[in-house]
Amino acid sequence: MIAVMGATGNTGGVISERLLESDAGVRVLGRSADKLAALVEKGAEAAVGEASDAGYLAGAFRGADAVYTLIPTNMQADDYSAFQDRVGEAITQAIRESGVRYVVFLSSIGADQPEGTGPIAGLYRQEGRLRSLEGVNVLALRPAYFFENHLHTVGLIRHQGINGGAIGPDVLSARAARAGFFRFCRAGAARAERTHHGRGDARHRREDRQAGPSVRALPLRRLRGVPHRHGALWERCRAHDRDGTGVQRREDPVAGGP
Repeated sequence: MIAVMGATGNTGGVISERLLESDAGVRVLGRSADKLAALVEKGAEAAVGEASDAGYLAGAFRGADAVYTLIPTNMQADDYSAFQDRVGEAITQAIRESGVRYVVFLSSIGADQPEGTGPIAGLYRQEGRLRSLEGVNVLALRPAYFFENHLHTVGLIRHQGINGGAIGPDVLSARAARAGFFRFCRAGAARAERTHHGRGDARHRREDRQAGPSVRALPLRRLRGVPHRHGALWERCRAHDRDGTGVQRREDPVAGGP
């Protein structure tokens, strides 16, 4: 049995679907029973509750062979950093109380830095909490910004003809894709298993200098054999035609994921 947090979200949804396709036992976690219903119809077991409730999480994790964890986005939080810490502490406590021994955590590129990264600093703190757990094997995944996040600005583009964000229009940055995330997780877990038993490439045994013996922090770009198209994306970015408003226009969509 594998427990999946955020099972109706971008990454948790992909993981849940792929696991169910492989006939694995899956317990899907989320706040809405209605949204989890489609996964339940495919054979998943649902556990409904709040990610900040350690008791709920402990019950949902209990009996699972492994858990996929994340700190959900909450743009309505008055203090986002405090929200991240509250959920992170609940997850850590639940792992400790449930006795689960294998944990995957959705972190982010940049989470090796303690400050200067905005909300990503909260993921740095959560990696530290998970690192403190004894007898637990933790894999922290650090993908780049997801293509699907750009869908949040469709309304802005449609109504005002511009696309706004924190990154300048001329700055090239890496992107990850929902479609390839399960392969990313699987490849990362396989590498963590190899390095845990001392059979992996020594150059990759400590991708993060702060990672302890039971923690592996794997950036997407360092996973050999996992297709990513940063180079192709950058080339296409250079080919974009920008008008005076800073809107990037192109004829063909950017390909994302394998």
